[in-house]
Amino acid sequence: MVSQVGFWYNKKLFKQAGIDGESIQTWDEFLTAIEKLKAAGITPIAVGGADKWPMHFYWSYLVMRAGGQEAFAAAMQDQGDGFAGEVFVRAGEELKRLAALEPFQPGFMAAGYGESAGLFGDYKAAIHLMGDWDYNFQAQQAVDKKGVVDSDLGFMNFPVLKGGAGAGSDTLGGINGFAFAKGAKPEAAKWLEFFLNENSQTKLAEIDQIIPVAKGADKGLQNPFKQKISQTISSAQWHQVFFDQALGADVGGVVNDISVGIVNGDVTPKEAAEQVQEAWEMR
Repeated sequence: MVSQVGFWYNKKLFKQAGIDGESIQTWDEFLTAIEKLKAAGITPIAVGGADKWPMHFYWSYLVMRAGGQEAFAAAMQDQGDGFAGEVFVRAGEELKRLAALEPFQPGFMAAGYGESAGLFGDYKAAIHLMGDWDYNFQAQQAVDKKGVVDSDLGFMNFPVLKGGAGAGSDTLGGINGFAFAKGAKPEAAKWLEFFLNENSQTKLAEIDQIIPVAKGADKGLQNPFKQKISQTISSAQWHQVFFDQALGADVGGVVNDISVGIVNGDVTPKEAAEQVQEAWEMR
């Protein structure tokens, strides 16, 4: 099972601000859209700042777009300046550019993921950077329990950075793994083989429980948004697991902290990158 983070957006609110979501390809174009939404009196972005991890999606994607897989792998292999390098500093600078536009809802630092999803679902914010699971969750959190209806809902990949080495097709998200207890019986492996086979994965996809990884199981997907996301992940040259998980709990916690810190102005982009590198060295 696999997941992708991307920009969920409200087509109705975009239209009110004169924005075509499908035309947004670059980070600069995205920032221009933020300005247009604000000018139209629409809250651009809902985010659960209190939980921190939703904000780390921004810094993570900006790292990916600035440096690509090669830069991230080099940092993990302790090459050059590691996570204190230019790519990671630039990611912070671009996040700071976004924060300077004051795009988030009032009181975003006191809001959790559930509240931000509900705000988006209630048509009170135009954008929510979140995983594919948000399709159902934003509806569950909305006052009417319907959320943004399909005809008003859009999903787009994180845009590319001018001069960045990362591809616009690179994706951030999750991928499930399984571990067996020492001494596990052979039946455990047999069950996992059953669970991960094409037939089982197809059936789970049919009832909107997963985006499958078994080859051919994507034919079970009925939801057009999940179909699109599955195709996007399949075509990605690099699918990166969430930074706050991939780097381990301690380093991941620092990534979450600095992402919020950059937005709040508590740390500079350079200090943020240095803090991640320090945590990496001390892990």
